[in-house]
Amino acid sequence: MEGSEFSDDRRPGEPNSLPPTRLDGGPQALPPTRLDQPPTQLDGIVGKDDADEGETYLRLPPALRADYEILRELAAGGEGDLLLTRHGPTGEQRVVKIYRVDRRRDQRAIEVLAEADPEHVVKIYEFGEYGGRSWEVMEYCELGSLADLFVREGPKLSLDRIEDVIEEVAAALAHLHGLRIPHRDLKPGNILIRTSEPELDLVLADFGLAHVIDLSKEMHSRLLLSAAYAAPQASAGAISPAMDWWSLGIIVAEMAIGRNPFQLENGMRMDDQLIADRISSRPLDFDAIEDPRLVALCRGLTLLDDRRGHRWGAEQVFEWLDGGNPPIAAAAETDAPLRAAAAPVPFKDPDPGRTRPFTDPIELAAAFAADWEGACNLLGGSAAFRAEQRALRSFLHSLGLTDAEQILTEQDDVEVRLVRLLVELDPEVTPTFRGYVIDREGLLALARSESEGSRAALEAIFAERILLDCSRSAGYPDLADLDAAWHEELAAFEQTLAEVRTDGGKPVLADQKERQAARAAACVQIIEALLDPAAHRRVLERGAEAAADPGARREGWFATLADEVTGG
Repeated sequence: MEGSEFSDDRRPGEPNSLPPTRLDGGPQALPPTRLDQPPTQLDGIVGKDDADEGETYLRLPPALRADYEILRELAAGGEGDLLLTRHGPTGEQRVVKIYRVDRRRDQRAIEVLAEADPEHVVKIYEFGEYGGRSWEVMEYCELGSLADLFVREGPKLSLDRIEDVIEEVAAALAHLHGLRIPHRDLKPGNILIRTSEPELDLVLADFGLAHVIDLSKEMHSRLLLSAAYAAPQASAGAISPAMDWWSLGIIVAEMAIGRNPFQLENGMRMDDQLIADRISSRPLDFDAIEDPRLVALCRGLTLLDDRRGHRWGAEQVFEWLDGGNPPIAAAAETDAPLRAAAAPVPFKDPDPGRTRPFTDPIELAAAFAADWEGACNLLGGSAAFRAEQRALRSFLHSLGLTDAEQILTEQDDVEVRLVRLLVELDPEVTPTFRGYVIDREGLLALARSESEGSRAALEAIFAERILLDCSRSAGYPDLADLDAAWHEELAAFEQTLAEVRTDGGKPVLADQKERQAARAAACVQIIEALLDPAAHRRVLERGAEAAADPGARREGWFATLADEVTGG
């Protein structure tokens, strides 16, 4: 599709700047909060205040200097600095984003985003690292963002315009989630405008240091979220596509009301704690929205409970766009009172690192996953956690989570029970074990890691059949098949090894330590081969080379084994 795709976030007062927006720096700008920190100067580089007007002391990464010319510096963001550049070979204006040292993005996630459909996601031309900092080159969108559209056409947008925005953003989110990437920081400033007439064309950008869910190493995030748009589960560091749909609900309400639901009529915004208290105590108030169908949409998208499909997602939003009226879960009407009555569970909050009471099961699941050892101590009956154990039992009972209650009395290994409990607390939880995400990509990363912790985790995952319990999480049923294949292949390896004898009739690996080492190595190689066809081919190629080695074939047992494996 033609057109540039990155927002012109000029600072107010710079030449040719777009008007400052209502939520992003305008006269009624939302004040910075604990989660919305102001940008800082680039680490170790002179700030722009020390440069002459129109100059910048920022430099392009060496890989870009031959083809790109810096035009000017754009406003810095929470993750890094932005440079507007001209690409010499094409003459196009493009944006170079240079991440801060402490905000390195996930390499595999950016690779997935670079291959995403440009109809929905800002194009990424190039990316790399230099000097310990990540960088990427994106298309430039001179029409700005949805926040700028609010200024030009707002404060309230027309119903037709609102529906156009919903259709564009919903399609983009559905595509992004199909790639297993939640946006994690959806707000008007991160929804960019390619064209506004004759048709509105929007794309998503600034993915909040996006992680492919399958690849993320930790279950919690310290992302600097935009609190006025963040789902309640974000406060505990949870990562879920359902959180993006909450953000869309807030954006829809903002378009219909003319201000953010957490912004007062005088332009002041509630602070973060007040926002948190507001959304945890009762459903949001959308009485200021005139259109009843928009009210229903906002209510469906901002349901507190996203554990059992209560919160609306792509299916319900597309049905709504087609003129339908998807049901709003009846249980959601009692979500807030139910959680207010639930006995809180004191546990360490992954963000500030202090103990606090948890009343939301999804937030508690994220906290347990972030502090695996502490959660195991609580679940394992440690005397130091007696009060927390009683609170957890009461908490689960008050929420009617009877299956989760049963887990507390089981006699299985404590880590096995913790995996099961996480799924009961959050049925859409990303599978995790000892701080590692253990979906297919996470397992592949474990298999390729040489650290003792990674290998120990992989051995425990195999021995305790953790993948079977993880397969109960929504979206991960294939883990059960993977577990079965893993065990089947290792059993076949062990059987073959046991049957092979030396020329003297003794087992090839008579020493127990040698057998254990061979088994451990095979366990790792098998899971890697099951997850990566290229790795499987490499194993076969190495085996074929070894089988053809004349020196090795002088050993009768090796020749027999090689012929059996290769069919020779």
